Amino acid sequence: MVRFPRVSDHGRTSWTLSSLVALLEAVLVAGLVLVALPSQSPAQGLALPNSLSLPASGMSFRYPDGWSVAPKRSENLDELINVPADQQDTEEATARVQIGTQIRTDHAEAIRELQDIAAEVSSPATFLAIGGWPALQRRHLDQRQQPSKGPQFADEMVLRITIAVAVGNRLVRLESSLPSDADQALIDQVEAIGQSLAFTTTGDPGQVQQELEHLRSRLGPQDSLLMPFSPEGSSVAPQLVVQP
Repeated sequence: MVRFPRVSDHGRTSWTLSSLVALLEAVLVAGLVLVALPSQSPAQGLALPNSLSLPASGMSFRYPDGWSVAPKRSENLDELINVPADQQDTEEATARVQIGTQIRTDHAEAIRELQDIAAEVSSPATFLAIGGWPALQRRHLDQRQQPSKGPQFADEMVLRITIAVAVGNRLVRLESSLPSDADQALIDQVEAIGQSLAFTTTGDPGQVQQELEHLRSRLGPQDSLLMPFSPEGSSVAPQLVVQP
């Protein structure tokens, strides 16, 4: 609690000029401190005690407890599931994160690929820096692909979270699938995994900022607003294609 200095003049209380100046300075400093405090999204504040390094791809990422690395189904594709490693044979995963790398001609083409990914669906995309490189992050609801034979999925929709990073001449892409009614905690975990990506090289900070500003300037008015999802207007998200 701040005690305000005062002087008594014939039983009346009055402020001295120096006291008022000191008070104003204190208020100004407090305001600057509040402004300087870094903002942090829930995804950034999550604990990610586990890590996986991929030396061949020059990258690594972290993930929370309760998740594990799924058996590899492709040489250049890694996958995380929200099931502990010792329960993969008995528990069904409800969320999957696939991580793959695509080789592009140069960095400029990788940047253009981020623009193409942003235009894939009508849901808005966010451009940010991840691991020292320009990146894109997006969520959207999509029609779930049903098996041609056997039982159908009761949940006909799927929440897809896409995170892509232009790392030099490579495009690192994370495609995640979650239940359509996934709670915020699960969404935060998936986005935290993507934002934890680290690479053996980083871009020039000034150039990365310029590239992010350019990408953001390319967003149209429809990309800046959250649009309601319409199954009739949805499109099936493209499958992740990985190249050596």
